Amino acid sequence: MFNIFRFFLFSAFFMLLSCSKTVESQMQKYLEFYYPTSGTYFYQIAFEWGEYVIDTGAKEDEEVHTDSEKYKGYITARPSVAATPDGEKLYTYLVTPDGQVFVTSARDIPETNSRQEVTTEEGAGGTTTSTTTINSSLEPVVDYFLSNNNAWQKYGTLTSSGGQSTLHLEKTE
Repeated sequence: MFNIFRFFLFSAFFMLLSCSKTVESQMQKYLEFYYPTSGTYFYQIAFEWGEYVIDTGAKEDEEVHTDSEKYKGYITARPSVAATPDGEKLYTYLVTPDGQVFVTSARDIPETNSRQEVTTEEGAGGTTTSTTTINSSLEPVVDYFLSNNNAWQKYGTLTSSGGQSTLHLEKTE
């Protein structure tokens, strides 16, 4: 409940500021706000030209299925379109669990990924098997990052202290 309230409060605040800020500077503030991840969540942030989808992975100390381990702690933000009406290029952002931020302009990343997690437990009554279907928009971005590292550019580093995160941008020459 607190996360939903926090999201709406934060969204309203940034909608007021969005009139004078670029999409990139707004996205920097969103990345600072969501890092480190507080659990598995999906957010849609509407701008006048379209929307960004932000996904957060499970917390580092959360217990998850072994198939989901590699996605823990990641945050992804991807646009619904490639550019704004005035031609501003839009990037897909990826935040690693240790706060490294990368961007890509690649558009061939699948929007969602669907997979099955099978869990088998032995108990007094015998063996129980359960299957959970995972539909994720975070996983294809993380998979693309892990398999196509050269398509990503280092953007900056997020550091967190006292409940606040700050994005330190990479210096570009």
